[in-house]
Amino acid sequence: QNSYSFIKSYEGIFMSVFCILVLLLVFYIIHNNRIRNEELRHDAQTDGLTGVLNKRTTEALINEILEQRPHEKGTFIILDVDKFKEVNDHYGHAVGDIVLSTLGQTLRNYFRENDIIGRIGGDEFVIYMCKTTAEMDIFFSKSRIVLYNDDISQECRHNIIYTKHIMHE
Repeated sequence: QNSYSFIKSYEGIFMSVFCILVLLLVFYIIHNNRIRNEELRHDAQTDGLTGVLNKRTTEALINEILEQRPHEKGTFIILDVDKFKEVNDHYGHAVGDIVLSTLGQTLRNYFRENDIIGRIGGDEFVIYMCKTTAEMDIFFSKSRIVLYNDDISQECRHNIIYTKHIMHE
């Protein structure tokens, strides 16, 4: 029996190391679950095609701002893509998706990070800009839309030509 007495001393060390490993595993699982939950939340709140917020999230965020800060000035813009049905009919839905995706990226690039940008319908978008002045309203509603047209037209012209080339081969 004396020859096996060392096992009892190592048993405590083994159990301590085992408990530490189990705790590390639990923390690892919790950390991965948090990351995954954030990814799921992002996916649930974002329009998959355009990368902007979806309709439900857009409405909820705008309503929350209006309820919490009713006296704060803001700018609300509704954007509808003109002749989008013609793009889909003439070039196909793949090109229409490129147009919407490019528009979403363009909106995210041009507006401020804290502005709410959402897709509320097929080719309809909403932008709510917090803390704006009357001068900013005019500037954003006039000059930025022109920039979007130029950027999107150049991007889509390239993609339409490329898509047509692929379709004819």
